[in-house]
Amino acid sequence: MYIIATMIWGGIDQRKFPRISYRCLIKVSSSDGANVIETFTENIGVGGICVSLDTDLGLFKDVDLDIFLKEKGKPIISKGTTVWIVKRHPTFQGEKTVFDTGIEFREISEKDKVKVSQLVDSLIKSDS
Repeated sequence: MYIIATMIWGGIDQRKFPRISYRCLIKVSSSDGANVIETFTENIGVGGICVSLDTDLGLFKDVDLDIFLKEKGKPIISKGTTVWIVKRHPTFQGEKTVFDTGIEFREISEKDKVKVSQLVDSLIKSDS
């Protein structure tokens, strides 16, 4: 049983790129336009983001992303795929169920990739 738990945990966090806690506005839209959700990021990296949503978009679903970094300028526009979802059950009566959702960037311009990379690098340096 311990080995299975270790394998599951090891499989969850095998990112190719570092992520850093960063809160900014994001618009997540299902590719069919049925769901459009504005929320805040939990963390961000060159490979993707984590957001908390009140809707389960489903695993391996295509989404459109508009990410509004704190500095002024055009939002980062990307297509993505939901690659993991963790249902967070309410801890208090009346609290909504939340779905922590990992989204991998699929189509992001090189310019926007550089923006994200510079942001992550600067935040990592400021933390050390």
